[in-house]
Amino acid sequence: MLIKLIKYDLKSFHKILMFLYILSFFTSLLVLVSKNYGTSDVSIATFLLGTDFSIICMMLTIILPLINVFSKIRSGFYKREGYLMHTLPVKRKTIYDAKMISSLFTIILSWIVFGVCFINVFSGVTVFEYLGAVIDNTKTLRSLMVFISQVGVQFFSIFICSILGMVIGYSFDDKKDFMTFVFGISIYLLLYFIVYLLSLIFNFGNLLILLCFIIFSLILYFIGRYLFDKGVNLE
Repeated sequence: MLIKLIKYDLKSFHKILMFLYILSFFTSLLVLVSKNYGTSDVSIATFLLGTDFSIICMMLTIILPLINVFSKIRSGFYKREGYLMHTLPVKRKTIYDAKMISSLFTIILSWIVFGVCFINVFSGVTVFEYLGAVIDNTKTLRSLMVFISQVGVQFFSIFICSILGMVIGYSFDDKKDFMTFVFGISIYLLLYFIVYLLSLIFNFGNLLILLCFIIFSLILYFIGRYLFDKGVNLE
């Protein structure tokens, strides 16, 4: 049942997003071709217009999936879709797992699309050529991996804290969205403070700090899963 729920969520997430991904990739490819092979005034104009439009599309590939994911999670947990979900012969924690897995997959996919389009527009080479150059340069590869790891882990922590904040916030009868925001921010700040304090006490390096964020985020994930499984306050 978990796999079926994930497939359902992914289809729901990507009805609109897939068109955006294709549009972003096509416009970035147009910019790349115009930059490398265009010499006429028409090609230059195409490059300039395509660059502006492609940048807008790239930003949307980051922003819209986030809005879509949080909207779908809230709807699936507590609003109209939630009434259908909670009548299924499936445990609440399975619904929770499916939403979280499909949401994280959607966000990671949007980042990959953004990265590919960014390379096409601003590097002037294809993704394969860029990755080949990075792999050949050990220092650059290491720096890139560290950057991706730090950003990825921090976002994972923020995402988990936000969903836990939603689970707690929607347990109240009033001001649910406000309480979601307050608890989400508070939980993340508490998590950041704990990890920062541990790093000072035990003199952790970057790798151990990231590991702490992952471990505590997983603990928060299972806390949210447990609270959601206990009961849901549908609107």
